[in-house]
Parts: sequence; C-alpha cells; structure tokens
Amino acid sequence: MRRTLTILVLAIMILPATAQIKIRDIKNKTEDVTNKVTNNTPSQSQAEEDAKNKECIEMKENMQEKIEISQNFLAQGNLENAEIYLKSAKGYKQRIIEDGCDIDISKEESAIKELEAEFNAQSGSAAASAENMEEDLQKVKEAVWSLDPLKNQIDFGFIGMLKNLNEANTFYNNAKDIDFINKAPDVIAISEKYPDEFQPDYEMEGYLKDFTVKFPEWLSEQREFLKNEINNAMMEGNNLKARSSNFLEDAMNMANAAVVTADACLILFPGDEEFFKLQATAKENYKKISQEFAAATYTSDIHAKYAGQIVFSTNPIEIKAENEGSFKTSFSNTETVYAMVYLKNNLSAIQGAGYITTRIFANGNQIAEHDWKASTEENKNTYSDCEIMPVPTTSETFGALKFYEAFSSKLLPGSNTIKVQYLDDYKNIVAEGEFTLDCSAGTDDITARYKELKEIRLEKVRMPQAKISDPALEASMVKAIAAQNWPETALRAVITGDGWITHRGILGEILFREMYAAVAFKTPEGTCKIFYMSFKQDYNGSTYGITKYYSVGGSEEIKCENVYK
Repeated sequence: MRRTLTILVLAIMILPATAQIKIRDIKNKTEDVTNKVTNNTPSQSQAEEDAKNKECIEMKENMQEKIEISQNFLAQGNLENAEIYLKSAKGYKQRIIEDGCDIDISKEESAIKELEAEFNAQSGSAAASAENMEEDLQKVKEAVWSLDPLKNQIDFGFIGMLKNLNEANTFYNNAKDIDFINKAPDVIAISEKYPDEFQPDYEMEGYLKDFTVKFPEWLSEQREFLKNEINNAMMEGNNLKARSSNFLEDAMNMANAAVVTADACLILFPGDEEFFKLQATAKENYKKISQEFAAATYTSDIHAKYAGQIVFSTNPIEIKAENEGSFKTSFSNTETVYAMVYLKNNLSAIQGAGYITTRIFANGNQIAEHDWKASTEENKNTYSDCEIMPVPTTSETFGALKFYEAFSSKLLPGSNTIKVQYLDDYKNIVAEGEFTLDCSAGTDDITARYKELKEIRLEKVRMPQAKISDPALEASMVKAIAAQNWPETALRAVITGDGWITHRGILGEILFREMYAAVAFKTPEGTCKIFYMSFKQDYNGSTYGITKYYSVGGSEEIKCENVYK
C-alpha cells in the first residue's frame, strides 16, 4: 500500500511541463471571469448609502415645509398650530443629526432658531395679555363682592342701629371699601376692554350690572333710612345727656356715631347737599357734647390727654397736682409702683350695680384680679389712684397685697411686660396701661415687701363697719351660707350695702332684691378669712322670701381673734 502511494506522488511530481502550463491557464481564465462579474454588479453597501441620502434629502425638504407652515401660522397669530409645526420641524432636524446625514442644514437651523424666538416672544405677550385680562376680571368681581358687607349690615340691621358707635364705624369702613365713585369707572372701562367677556347672559355681564346698575338702585332706596339714622343718633344722645350727667359719655358716643354715619353717607352719595347739611349739624352737636363731657369729666389737661389710660410712677400721683415728668413706663424690682387711672366717666357709672375690677397681666398672662367697690365719696370721681407695689408701711388697699403676691411668684427672670386694666361691672375695659418690670436681679426684694405688707395688713384687718345694723338679716345670711355645705364655717356677717338693690325683669316686674355683706369664715386649716358677698331674697308677687346666697367677690385673711373686734 505504501509503495502504491509513493508511486502516485512521484507520478504527479514528474508531470510534463506542458501539462502544468495548461492547468495554470485554466486557473487564470477562471479568475478573469470572476473579476469581470464582480466589476459589472453594484455592491450592497452602495445601495444602502444611496437610499440613506435620498431619505436625508426628503427629511430636509419636510423640515423646510414645516418651517414655512409654522412661519405662516405665527404670522397669523395662531400660536397653537405654529407650535405644532415648529415641533415637527425640530423633530426632522434632530433625526437628520442623529442619522448622520451628510447634508447642509445650517440655513434651516437658523430659521428654526429665529422661529422659536419669535414664537416665545408672541407666547409671552399672549400669556401676559391673558393674565392681565384675568386680573381685570378679578377686579370687577372683587368690586361686586365689596358690596356685600354694607348691604348685609343694612338689610339685616334694624332702626336705630347706627347710633351705636361701633356699628357706625363698621358702616363707614364698609362704605370706604366699596369706593363706588372710583371703582365704577374702572369696572365700566374693563367691560369695554373685553367685550367678548361681557356679552349678554355671560357671568361677567351679571357682575357688571350688579355693581353699576343694581347697587345704585338699592342705595337710592336706603337714602331716607340713613338720614333718619343720623338724626336719631343725635336726638337720642341729647335725650341721654338730659337724663343724667352719668350718661354724658354715652351721649357723646352717639353724637360721634352721627358724625361717622354722615361721613360714610358722603362717600356713598358724594356731593349730596342734604348729607352735607346733616354732617355739619352732626359735627356741631358732637363738639358741643364733647365740651360738656370734658368739663364734667376731666380734672385737668393731663386728664384729658390720658383719658382711658393708666399711668405709673414710683410715688403716689396726686390728682390735679400731677407732674407728667414723673410718669414712668419702666421699673426695677427694687422700686415701688403707683398708678393713676384717668377715666372717661365717674366711678358710679363704671361700677353700676356690681364691682370695679382691676386686672394685672404679666407677659400676656393674667396673674391677678381684684374686685372692689368705690365708696360713696368716690362715686363722683372720674379718676382712681391705684397701689400696684406700694411702700408696705403706708399701703391702704387690699388689692396691693394681691398684686404683690402675684409679682413675687409669677414673674420671669429679666424684663417683664406688665399690663394693668380697669373693668366696669360688665367686664368692659374702661382704662389700661403698661410698663416693664426688670427682674434680672430676681424677685427677692418684691417677695420681702410682700411678706412685710401681708403681716402689716393682717394685723390691721378688721370686719368692715356695718352700713346697716339688722341682726335678723345678718343671722339669715350666716344661715344661708350654712345651706351651701361649704368646708368653711360662717362666723359672722356684716351688712356693707347701703340698702336693698331691686332686680327687675324685661317688663319691669320685680324678680328679687340683693344686699351686700362681708362674711367671716373659719377654714378647715384653722385660719380665718373675710369674703365679700351678696345675698338675695326672691319676690313672689307680694312678699320677699328667705335670704339666699347670691354671689361672691374678693376675700382677705383676718386673724381669728379680730373677727368680732
């Protein structure tokens, strides 16, 4: 086998030269044919390139078309369609870039940039115009809404309501807020600026009518009512003044209400001759009553200046001999504090049938309250001196002990803002004042003075002198307290009222009568206290019933051995 293969190989190797030449010729001819076929057929990559170029050209043409259409819409002000075609043109530009198209689109890119800038400019202008329109329409709505407070006040009000100064001030502010004489031209101008928004049966057309047509018609119907309100306020104020000097402040407030109402009416009815005359009359009336009030109420120019206020000093302030330079608004923890309360009415009117209340606040929080009654001699006074933190050895008021106690335990380190208020028997504030108290060094000095005053006060405390001696009534008061089942035991009652106070119903019928008293109690701890109270006896139509507990005011300690002294 091996011999056969060897012979075969040798045979091939020794082929004649002519045979080898022929084989080479055949091979060369075959290669020539192959080359001819290859050179005569386009390659696949060239076809793809041509197709891509064609597509790029088409995209450029489409981009040019979208640019032109967008420009036309923009020229017409059709921003919505302009934006659609602008976005389409930008889309073609992006595809051309991403596909790597070998074409020049610099001209189109510039056109898109210019188109985009113009579109943004017009869009901003359109947005601003739309925003301006919304603002203008909102002004019209707000003008109409401003009518409601005044219309509601009148429509749901009552005859005589504008004699009240607070109501009159509200009426004035409502009229001022409407400002019809200035707003009406603006409302009309806005309706003419945007006629499409104010077409018949449109919402804005309703607003326009409400302000420019319906309100003037409604206002015209209120004219006589408002004239009567001004006249009634003046008349009732003068009637009050004639009844008693105690009503001078109320009379002055009614006279002031008439002026305020007249002022408001001239805002609503500008140039109205009748309201001008009423305003002049009201001002003259108010001036006259104010002068009478000042003469009857104020003790000095300082009193008039500080009426309704409380001023403070380190020394007692003497009425009609005040030194305004001594008034202070800041104190240290070692200083004493006295006050003068300048009132706008006498103590009798402020006290009414109840009590006067002194309240003290520290840093916005109430820390002390003292109810008290003015003496018969004090009732006519239109001022009140007040001990806040007095010299212990010369202190004369029980309230000072309460105030000292609060200051010794309820103040903060550093500066404290102290507010003092006087309230009438209806708990209305009739005067107030404020000062700062520096406790940076602590409150030890205040506490020491409090303890000193407490001991002095306790040693001096006695049951008040009886205004009326009536052992049977006093005994009935002690019995009435026992019926309350309190832990304290009533020891003794002293009548402090000047007489019975009759309470009546809305029809004038007698309901009950009330008497003031001071009652000494012994506490479960073995100490004694005085409570300032009132008792009542109900009326059955013919006679008064048994004595009953009615109310309690302030209290103070008393040594038990002094209860019967």
